[in-house]
Amino acid sequence: MLETVDKYWQLVADLESEVRRISGYYTDRLKCGPGCSDCCRPFAVFPVEAHIIRSAIKQNSEKCCGPGGERAGFCPLLRARYCTIYELRPLICRTQGLPIGYIDHEHALIEVSACELNFGDGDQFEVDRLLMMDTFNGRLREINVAFCKTNNIDPWQRISISEIAFL
Repeated sequence: MLETVDKYWQLVADLESEVRRISGYYTDRLKCGPGCSDCCRPFAVFPVEAHIIRSAIKQNSEKCCGPGGERAGFCPLLRARYCTIYELRPLICRTQGLPIGYIDHEHALIEVSACELNFGDGDQFEVDRLLMMDTFNGRLREINVAFCKTNNIDPWQRISISEIAFL
């Protein structure tokens, strides 16, 4: 299991490097920062990320969790609009705010998702200035499958952040 977790942290390091590169193109546009939690909604993660988050919560349960979360409809791990597990947050949380690209093979195009706080509907993005997530998501799936195989867990299940936060 340690090797799988190490591979996960290498994936995080690689993603963070790409996030820094892409962020450099948009420093004047990015309004995201400490205290911005508009996109921090309940979501679910693969078992490997749930394992890492659970470990963080066990070490800091008084800081991380409380009944019902801070604001209805928001991530239960927020306190005063700040993420209580910021350094251990899942991959999806590390990408928010940037223009994110996904390859749509069926239609031979790139779908773009961009934070409306940072970008407008008419914004156009050069491909090399998009955070292309397909490779990172593929690596996460591979790491998760290996983790689940070692731990006899269904690799396609998703575990809600709320379920993790209130264990």
